[in-house]
Amino acid sequence: MLGSGLHLLRESVHGLSHQHQWSRFHLASVGLCAQLFWLEVDQLLVESGLENSESGWGTISTRHKVIDINTWPPIIVIPFGLAPFVIVLSGIALNAYTARSRDFDLIIASLPNSLWLKQQIPFWGTSSLKSRCYLLSSISGAMLYPKFCIRLGMMDAEDLRNFPQRLRRRIQLICWLVMIGSAWFAIGLALIQLSPTR
Repeated sequence: MLGSGLHLLRESVHGLSHQHQWSRFHLASVGLCAQLFWLEVDQLLVESGLENSESGWGTISTRHKVIDINTWPPIIVIPFGLAPFVIVLSGIALNAYTARSRDFDLIIASLPNSLWLKQQIPFWGTSSLKSRCYLLSSISGAMLYPKFCIRLGMMDAEDLRNFPQRLRRRIQLICWLVMIGSAWFAIGLALIQLSPTR
């Protein structure tokens, strides 16, 4: 299962670099992360004696244990509960750091022909940390889905093509951290709702 997940990720990254098919990359990343997570859960359940190593994940009782967060050992529950907050806060902290640094001015200067940015800067300004973080978060979305933003006329294709790669990677990292942390938090809430109250 792990091998198939890695193979899927390699295919998606290959397609991403040549065709920019972000949807395939999203699915591959989520699928691989889910497979790795459940493999770790399986191993920990076997080691803690909550599951027989020969029963696998096919039985109804095992599926119920997976969904019921009350049956998880603390060694899984605590990291699982803290992880989304750490991931999201890391993205927010990196966003705030970039907004306060000289790199923010370089980011704005690298997008001189983007109509949407020209409209937003006079409205929000660039003097406060709040306005800088908002503008940077919006640019992060444009970097994550460049073709969509170009098609809507929000960003200029030439600006995005010549954008510094170092800053592009950092901006995309900010967006990914917030998105993954938020999705993880939503999954945690869903598992709590599905778990019976004790």
